[in-house]
Parts: sequence; structure tokens; C-alpha cells
Amino acid sequence: MKINATITSDFRSTLVVLVAAFLWPLIIPADAQTGNLALEKSTDRTTANVASGELITFRIQYGYTSTTSAGLGVTLTDVLDPNLDLVAVTGSAHTVSESYDPATREVLFTFEDPLPSGASGDVLVQAKFLGTTPNLTVATNSATMSALNAASVTSNAVSVTAHETTSSGPIFIDGIYLSKWDNGELVLPIGRLEYRLDHGNDGDSGKDIPDYTIQDIFPAGFKLDYFYTGKFSGTSQPIVIRYRTNLNAAWQAWPGNPRANTSAGSYVYVSELGLPATEWVTGLQFYYGTVAGGGSFHHDNHSSMAIYVLDDGTGTLIAGNTVKNCADGTGGSYAKQSCAEELVQPSRAAFHLWDWIADGYGRKAPGSTFRMGISIAVREISSTDLEDA
Repeated sequence: MKINATITSDFRSTLVVLVAAFLWPLIIPADAQTGNLALEKSTDRTTANVASGELITFRIQYGYTSTTSAGLGVTLTDVLDPNLDLVAVTGSAHTVSESYDPATREVLFTFEDPLPSGASGDVLVQAKFLGTTPNLTVATNSATMSALNAASVTSNAVSVTAHETTSSGPIFIDGIYLSKWDNGELVLPIGRLEYRLDHGNDGDSGKDIPDYTIQDIFPAGFKLDYFYTGKFSGTSQPIVIRYRTNLNAAWQAWPGNPRANTSAGSYVYVSELGLPATEWVTGLQFYYGTVAGGGSFHHDNHSSMAIYVLDDGTGTLIAGNTVKNCADGTGGSYAKQSCAEELVQPSRAAFHLWDWIADGYGRKAPGSTFRMGISIAVREISSTDLEDA
């Protein structure tokens, strides 16, 4: 009998397990088991100043996407990066409590139970860098949302970079700075159009950029007339210039390389190449080698270059078309692109107005002053007069 009892007991245990396994999908809805939580994290800034205690706001958007069942035991956690100090926490209409554990650095949001199906909203975590955070430290973290009847989800990671522990001048960001613009409208017939490129290494001291190169391939319909090399502030680092043509897309060395990068810059004319009338320059490349960070090579009015182009006479430039010209800056693991775009307009009288900064483009130190000006020009493109200017 004892053996039979043991067998009966084992059988009952096995039966309970089998029944539970069979009924569990009926107790927990199938869609809830496959995951019905959605989570996305963002921040209001990618850099924050340490010395001023600049506030960083992390926004965490959540959602319980099931339309057939409510969320059970839903919580959201966000563990602060060790370089951040919590300032404030803001819940939503669906949270019943918010707490912070300094030991684990975990912010916990507890939601109403059950959380209605289709519920969504956002919560906020505000923080600042600790005062001892080294410059250029990157704080990265993500949030996690969990429920008893849904698979946990983890948000995308977001990062914020710490900037200078003292504020004694411009704040530089690692990488290439590049800005391109032109000097006005494209009105047929097109004479000479000027493109300007403002560039530099925005990195701090020690953040050198190897193989620093600025490249500009002109849009179809343009050919080079001449260009101005510009210079980097406070340095005479030479430039290796290369070009390509409508008949040869390979980069070729410009005569006289490397070019001295003098304090006044230099004008370089396409006539130096001795090209036949059927061949013209369609792109330029400027190679500077290794460019140091820390401000010596930071962009200002002396690190601008100018490129002057003409209509190549092929009839490519047609009124109503948009011409987009992009320049690329590359070096090491860094890359930057900047574009200027203009609409080709029919022949007409053109009233041209633009403003400019007399003391150089780029970031200015706190408290510094600079001058701005406005230039006005009337371009008589056709016989049409410009009235009431």
C-alpha cells in the first residue's frame, strides 16, 4: 500500500504540473506574454557645463501597447551614470510614486496597478554633472520598464558630454567644424559665384585630428576660376592642394605643393595649370596633415577660404533648377559635411542684401564684443530697371 500511495502521490503531482502548464496561457493572455511595453529615452542637450552645474533633462517616453489587457505591476527604473548628481524627478498621470536610492543610484517610477491598456506618457529625470567631473567625460545610460505580465524592455542609450570645469573662453567640441555658404543668388546669366568655407578643429587641447582634409566637388555646370586658401589663426601650417577636372576625376597635385599658409592667405588661379579650353577644374581638396586641438586651429575669420566658380558653358544651369554644393571635412574618425543650396533664377535685375560679422565668424568668448555689418548691392542682370529699392 505504501508503494501504491507513493505512486498515487507522484501521479497527482505530475497531473498538477501538466494542468498548470496547460492552463497558464489561458490565465496570462498570449499577447501580454510577447511584450507590450514600449520605451524611448531622450535628452535636451548633448553637452553640459560642469562649473555652472548646467541642468540636464532626460525625458523617458513609455507606453503599454496592449489593447486587450492591462499592465500588472508595472515599474520603470533609470540608473544614473556615476558622474551625474540627481536634481529632480517628475512622474506622470500614470505613476503613483517616484523614489531614488543613492546607494544604487536608481530612480524608480511605480505605476498605477493595473496600468490601463493603451496608456502612454513620459517621465522626467533631471541631473547635473558632479563638480569633480573631468572635462569631456561622457555620461551614458538607458532606462528599463518591467511588468508582471509583459516582457521587460530597455530604452535606447543617451549620452551627454561634460565640458570645461572652468569657463575662461570658448568651449570647444571634439571634431571638425565646417560651415559653407555662398555670396548670393544664382541669376542667369551667371557671372562669378563665390563659395565660402569656414572650418577648424573644435577639439580641446590634445584632441588632434590626423589627415585633416577639406574637399569641395562642384555641382554640374560650374568650373573653377580661382580660390583663396585662407589660413588657420596663429599658425603657418602648409597646405597640400589637389584638383580634379571634367576629363580626369582622379585627384592631382596642384603645382607648387605644399603651399605656404601665410598670415594673409594666398589667391591661386586656375591659369597656373595650363589646361586646354575643353578641360576645367571641377573640384578642390585641401590637405593639412595633423591639425591640433585646443583653439590654435579653431575656426575664425582667418580659417575661412573662398572658392570662385563660373558657368562652364555646357547649358547645365537652367532657371528653376536647384543647385546644391556640399563640402566635406574628414580626418581620423571625424567627418563633417556642410552644404549651400540656391535656386537658379531667370535673368532679371537683382537686389541683394546680406549681413556679415566684421570680427570673424565662429564662437566668441563670454563677454567679448564684435561688429556686424549689412551690405547692399543692385545687380543689373538685364535691361529691367530696379525701382523703389
